Amino acid sequence: MAVLKVKRLVAVCFLEAAKTTLEHLGAFRLQLSEEGTAGPPDLTRTYGEVRRLRDYLQRCGNVRQDEVELDMADADQRLLVACCRRSVEVIDHTLAGRGPLAAEEILSIRKKRQVLADWAVELALYPLLDLPLHQLAPFQLEASRALLGRMQEKVRGEALEKAKVVESQEMARVNLALEPVAASPDESVEPTPIAVEAPRRPPAASTCLLDTSKLRDARLRTMVETHLASYECCMAAGDYRLAEVLLGSVVEAALLDHVLPRRTELGLKSTPETWSPQGLLIQVMGEQLSSADHAMVNRLISARSLLRPAMQLIAPMIVTFEKFETLREFVQWVLARLGYAMD
Repeated sequence: MAVLKVKRLVAVCFLEAAKTTLEHLGAFRLQLSEEGTAGPPDLTRTYGEVRRLRDYLQRCGNVRQDEVELDMADADQRLLVACCRRSVEVIDHTLAGRGPLAAEEILSIRKKRQVLADWAVELALYPLLDLPLHQLAPFQLEASRALLGRMQEKVRGEALEKAKVVESQEMARVNLALEPVAASPDESVEPTPIAVEAPRRPPAASTCLLDTSKLRDARLRTMVETHLASYECCMAAGDYRLAEVLLGSVVEAALLDHVLPRRTELGLKSTPETWSPQGLLIQVMGEQLSSADHAMVNRLISARSLLRPAMQLIAPMIVTFEKFETLREFVQWVLARLGYAMD
C-alpha cells in the first residue's frame, strides 16, 4: 500500500489495538502451554507478527507530529485490520459488562470503537484475516457484527471489481489471439488452432464452515462437500436464503456423524431419519446452550421451511444479511464444539 497518513489519535488507537491483540495471543499461548495442548499451527507466527506490528506502530507514534505516516505491506495492513476488529470486540464486551461506567467514559470508549471500526473498513483488503483466537463469547455483539458485515461487503465489492478487470484482460488477450494474421497476397496462411482458457474469477471471501476431513462417515462427508460447494455459490451470489437452508443441512450431517458412533450411549433407536435433529442437537450440546441458543437451534432446523411455499404463505420468513451472519456464527460455534472446526 502507499504511505498512509493518519492523525496521531488514530495511530494511538492502532497501537492500543495491537497491544490488546498481543495480550490475548500471549494469554492463549500460556493457557495452551499449561494444558499441554497443541494450539493452532499459525499461533506462534501470528504472535510474532503482531509483536512486530506493535513495535513498528510504537516507533511511528514516537514522532511528535499531528500526523503519523505508516508504510505497511498488504500483509501488515490485513493484520492491523484484524487487530482493530479484535479491539472492537473487546470494547463491545466492556460496554456490555455489568460494571458501572461513568457517562464520560462510555462516550470516550464508544468514540474509540467508532474510530477503530471505520478505519478497519477503510483498510480492509481481500481476503480478510482471521486471528487464531476464540471469540470472547459464542456470539458477537451488535457493533462487532455490524463491523464484520461492513468489511465483508467492501471486500466482496473489491473482489467483484477485480473479477471484472481480470475478465476484461483475459477477453482482450483472447480476442488478440484470435485476430487473423496479416499475410501478403502470395502467402497462404494455415489457421492455427488456439486453446482458449475461460477467464478465471477470484474466489469470494472465505466461507469455510468446517473441516470435512474430520467427518468419519464417507457418505456424510460427500454430502457435506456437495452442500458446501452450493453454499459457496450462494454466498458469492448473496443468496442468504438458500445459504441458510444449506447451513441447516451441514449441521445436521455433522451432528449425525458425531452421534452415530454414540447411538447406544445416547439411547438412539431405529434409523436416523426418525430422529429429531432439533432435540438431538440440544441433547448433545447440553448446558453449553443458553435459552437464546435454543431459539437459534429452532431457526436452524426449521430453515428447510424456506423452500416450502405452503409454509411461507402461512408464516413467511425473511433472511437478512444481519440475521444470516448471526446464524452463521452460531453454526461455526456449534461445529467447533462438535469437533469439526477448521485447524
